[in-house]
Amino acid sequence: DEAGMQAMVHGVERRGDWQPSIAEILQEMGAPRVRWVDVEQWNWNEPLSKGHDAADLNFDKNQFRKFLKDCIVDLGPFGNAANDPAPVPPEEEPSAPVTEEDVQAILHESHNYPEEENWRAYLSESSTGKIQPNSANNHLLFLEHGRGFRGMLGFNEFTNKVMLRTKPVWGKEGFEEREATDNDYIRCAQTLEQSFKVTPRPAAMAGLFAAVADNNKYDPLVDYLRVLDWDGIPRLHILMTKYFGCKDNEYAKIVGTRFMVSAVARALKPGCKMDTMPILEGPQGNQKSSSIRALFGTQYFSDNLSDIESKDAIMELMGIWCVEIAEMASFTKAEANSVKKFITRQFDRYRPPYGRNIIEAPRRSVMVGTINPDGALYLKDTTGARRFWPVEVGDIDLLAIEKDRNQLWAEAVVLFDNK
Repeated sequence: DEAGMQAMVHGVERRGDWQPSIAEILQEMGAPRVRWVDVEQWNWNEPLSKGHDAADLNFDKNQFRKFLKDCIVDLGPFGNAANDPAPVPPEEEPSAPVTEEDVQAILHESHNYPEEENWRAYLSESSTGKIQPNSANNHLLFLEHGRGFRGMLGFNEFTNKVMLRTKPVWGKEGFEEREATDNDYIRCAQTLEQSFKVTPRPAAMAGLFAAVADNNKYDPLVDYLRVLDWDGIPRLHILMTKYFGCKDNEYAKIVGTRFMVSAVARALKPGCKMDTMPILEGPQGNQKSSSIRALFGTQYFSDNLSDIESKDAIMELMGIWCVEIAEMASFTKAEANSVKKFITRQFDRYRPPYGRNIIEAPRRSVMVGTINPDGALYLKDTTGARRFWPVEVGDIDLLAIEKDRNQLWAEAVVLFDNK
């Protein structure tokens, strides 16, 4: 657009000082060639809108290549355009509309960001050719590509945490994937200085870790659900009767099926609406908590939640798929109302420990209540009881839950996908 052309070719006046054009700056830095796309050379059917860019063109690849061929020009000294257009790649067969990745690939086909052996060419060096020890660019490149560092960091989108996925150079034997800690920041800074002669500040390592991990995101819960292969045998309609010992009726069938599909929805479509929770009613010692843990998996289950009106409770939900709200009978009417408000949230706002910014995280978890039926009544609000789905459990078959767990979730995924 006009502002971009001004900055690229002519330069701009800013705060009383004249800022040279980008083309001039690049030429003064020794760039052997500077090109730009002069959109005024294209035969437009109507004037371009203010702020237009390549994404607004809706060209396919062949149209975009022709656009480049007609409009890319070399710039002479200080932004004077030369007349010989730069070469463009040969035309291809008709294809899908051009994407941002296509634009970058076409304009910079020989300048892709380094992935393997040539990454060192992008290190920042001094005028004498030595690697600059204080360069953030160098710190990031060594963390991403340096020997012993490649693939070490990842961002777990389920827990919202930066993780060490492989054993670090400073790690001990018997390593298991874990969250990065303050000790890792210090040890990593030490290793970078010893191995590569670069000197990042330990205080800056958390930000460097986060930047590198952001390029290696993964979601273990999504990965688990998406690799399941359903055998085609329906089980969800008998979840409450066969596995939890409930009476065989239509209500139990609906609760079991809808709860499982809702849990899958929260995993695969974070933040979706889920404002109800089943309540397992049964005597103490009949394995209510153990059955929920077996169904969701120990790593995704928690029965230890702080006061639901505290910020700690929100942070404790991160990385948890199912939370048990135990002893529902112990809640007062006011507390029961707080539970209802808590389970209806679709997004959780909190500030992580040592974090600078407030995070708004789409909720990934579901909740299950447990209660001893001999205790006090918990359905104390006639206007909000619909959020609770009470089911009276009997003899729970814990071994069957553990055995069929994967197939139960595989069926729920199929139902979710086909909803």
